[in-house]
Amino acid sequence: MIRLIDGVRQTTNFLTTHGLLLPYERTGRYRPQMINSRPFLQREQMEALQKAELRGELYQSRHHWQMYYEITRSFLQRRRQGTACIFDGMFGELAAPLQDVADVLPSAMALQNFQLINAAKSSRQFLFRASEQCSVEDLPEPYGNWLQHNKLDPRWQKNEQLDLSMLIKLSSPKAGATRLHIESSTFAIANVVRLGWGLNEELALTPKAEVGIRYLQKEVRFLIGGREVDLSILN
Repeated sequence: MIRLIDGVRQTTNFLTTHGLLLPYERTGRYRPQMINSRPFLQREQMEALQKAELRGELYQSRHHWQMYYEITRSFLQRRRQGTACIFDGMFGELAAPLQDVADVLPSAMALQNFQLINAAKSSRQFLFRASEQCSVEDLPEPYGNWLQHNKLDPRWQKNEQLDLSMLIKLSSPKAGATRLHIESSTFAIANVVRLGWGLNEELALTPKAEVGIRYLQKEVRFLIGGREVDLSILN
């Protein structure tokens, strides 16, 4: 079973690799500093000190750092209103009948810990949701650093609730072919790619369901707080 936190990290890594987010140098997880076998400060204080030094190109630009924070936050239950991502025509036309895709879709999503919340009687529309609790320390480090340095709220051991939903609509442009329209609560590219892998395995698709950078640049709409994120700069 794939955890949601893995999808968050893989998505931010993907966006860094492809130029939307700037790179940074990780400080790493909490390391207690000891004197005579005892910590000389409380854990919260030592964590704040450990994270005090910021290194990497990301932290030199408040705009890009805030974007990293907001993209990470978009995976949380407390994401900003008006945050969503639309993958229209995801994977192009799958070489499989609509009913075959509908039959395997729940199991393909279940591999990522998504539960089927609702399905249309016509089997053309499915709502999936996944949730998971994690600590701030588990999330990509720029998120916690933004809280500590800009909101003066070092909360590395506090919990956050990951929450991701996907409404998947199926259509059949021609006999023996299926098209996917995905309305996701955020740019969950890692989860979408894994969905493609699941469909490939379940349906033995030829050609395979794959995601290309050109498609993401031109066809995907990603909004945070009602403002569109420019995916055309992906490389």
